[in-house]
Amino acid sequence: NLKDGLFIALSVSLFAVLPAPAQFTIDGPINATNTPKGSIFLTFDDGLDETGPDGQSQIEKVAKYLHGPIDFATPASRLAPIEPSVNLKKSLRATFAMVSCHFTGQDLADPNSSLCRGYGDRPESVATGLVQLGHDLINHSTNHIPLTSIQDPSKIVYEVGRAQKELDRIQGNSPRLFRGPGLAFDDRVAGILNADPYTGKLIGPIDADVGADFYTGTWMGGDWDCIAKGITAKVCGDLYVDAIRSATHGVIVLLHVRTELLTGRNGNSFPINLIQYIVKELGPGYDYLPLDA
Repeated sequence: NLKDGLFIALSVSLFAVLPAPAQFTIDGPINATNTPKGSIFLTFDDGLDETGPDGQSQIEKVAKYLHGPIDFATPASRLAPIEPSVNLKKSLRATFAMVSCHFTGQDLADPNSSLCRGYGDRPESVATGLVQLGHDLINHSTNHIPLTSIQDPSKIVYEVGRAQKELDRIQGNSPRLFRGPGLAFDDRVAGILNADPYTGKLIGPIDADVGADFYTGTWMGGDWDCIAKGITAKVCGDLYVDAIRSATHGVIVLLHVRTELLTGRNGNSFPINLIQYIVKELGPGYDYLPLDA
């Protein structure tokens, strides 16, 4: 939960009242269970992805689509009748959880990284473009290694601190938030990060209310598992839509623009197809909010 009354009202930052400087929680991750039903916090992990054959990456396509404005004048057939007061054209603001080893000018990728090899080749200008469209960037580590698997405390601080320095350069006013790779986090990691004067100023770990896993008779993962299993964007999207609609509270939604099996280089359009389907199927009756709303 957003801890101990952390959520006061949507007009107040969801994270502003956490204690400082020790802001990594030690009693569970931060989610949106204390926010109103109908509130959606879109998050996209693991960028930047590679440029496809058409010269654009999936992260750029997703960001531009959400910026829109998106026209909801023709709602999905499953949507209830629209109230006259509902705005049918919206720009949706999202949060992109970045893995900094993708960027040019970064350190040689850790051999244990699941996403990076060698030196990064993606320009900072792509991330700057996301910010210019009104989206936010948050920290998803340097090499995408589960922090709970790292024994050396200095390496844990490096994984978070090195990535944050990159984000601070790109978006100096970015929400100083952190989501652990694989959502892996524990009290030991929190204590190490809180003890460092730089990483201890971040807030986290950010969890996911929708998209971490789904039960379809057996448990499966989110969109990355849909990709691995060859599930279509529509079928995968229905898992997300049903979970969002059935939630009794607001939701942080976990999606990806890149996975171990989807670098973007071959032009696989699953990420943009998935978010377009989810947004259109849900219709205009939701509030899409940034994590620091």
